[in-house]
Amino acid sequence: MINEIVYFIVLTLVMAGCSGSDNPAENRARHALKSKGDILIGAASPWAEKRNLLWEGVSMAVDEVNQGGGLLNGRKISVVKGDDKGDLTTGQIVAQSFADNEDVVAVLGHSSSYISIPVSIMYQYYGIVMMSPLSTSIKLTSQGYPGIFRNIPSDPIFGKKIAEFCRKHGFKNILIYNINDDYGRGLSNAFEINALSQGLIILDRSSYDDLSSKRDFREQIKFWKDNYEFDAIFLAGVMPLAADVVIEIRKTGVNVPIIGGDSLDQPMLLKIAGESAENVYAGSVFHPGYDYPAMQQFLAKFRQIYSKDPDIAATQGYEAMMALAQGIKSAGNTVPYDIAKALHSMKSFEGLTGEFSFDENGDVEGKPLIMKVVKDGVFQLVEGHDT
Repeated sequence: MINEIVYFIVLTLVMAGCSGSDNPAENRARHALKSKGDILIGAASPWAEKRNLLWEGVSMAVDEVNQGGGLLNGRKISVVKGDDKGDLTTGQIVAQSFADNEDVVAVLGHSSSYISIPVSIMYQYYGIVMMSPLSTSIKLTSQGYPGIFRNIPSDPIFGKKIAEFCRKHGFKNILIYNINDDYGRGLSNAFEINALSQGLIILDRSSYDDLSSKRDFREQIKFWKDNYEFDAIFLAGVMPLAADVVIEIRKTGVNVPIIGGDSLDQPMLLKIAGESAENVYAGSVFHPGYDYPAMQQFLAKFRQIYSKDPDIAATQGYEAMMALAQGIKSAGNTVPYDIAKALHSMKSFEGLTGEFSFDENGDVEGKPLIMKVVKDGVFQLVEGHDT
């Protein structure tokens, strides 16, 4: 549950002296109390690049809520899309556009931690609830902002799960290769700490960035191949660049398992890397073979609507929107502070893989993790709920 005193202290600090009518969060709250039309929620992601099926999951949830009678005496959810292009500067522009629209009470996004973290202070300042479906960096929810949430486990949880998986499967001598951003550093740090605590050996660690070339990847992998004997490579990268890294690893003749987090669990990996993606493992919260009634019902409906299987982004987007809807319903109004308080207070949400809730920091609790691997061109479940 949100501590109201902490909430107002945080607002006072970030707004550096704003008060009364000059306080944008209070203005939004007053506006929300008077509003009677559609409930406006922003959705931010690199939509144009079509990296995943996030929008399909979000749309499906909105349609279910609206077709089921809406919220708060029939009010419908209306979504305004903001394309952040996976770029921080653009993401800040999108966030500001949501902030400038006083009808926006919540935002679903952003997909990348390196965008979500810096824009979260803007949403907090303007009194907008933020629910991130794919940002895993612990920094997002460690800033003390009571209006910031995520419905995907954080890097420390993924790092622990993947390290345990490596130990159980005999991957003892490991190299770490990560993109040099909040996501890459955070997940790699979490994995390394847990790996060392479980007796695994981290032989070396290196990083790359958005400007790194395929030649850079080849040179790094060749250096490792010439100097170390290793059982696996831990890759903390994001699409589409991570797929290029996978391709170059295989081109150098390295065929050991490549193991990473949820960012590798994307159809884009299979499309770009092709056969090179074989033997790539990913920690995730989704697989169509997950044996839970809500998941199987979701799968059947998603396939009926879109004629294809969902991905992790589709399920996360669906659950994020449904959680926001339940928070609004429980709050009894669209005041962002009341929505946030309701999200923190509710003991459980019926998710696609079981019940989950949010802790005092806005982190999701109760969501199980699985491990999957690419075999014969598809992701197969190797460790999880029903294995």
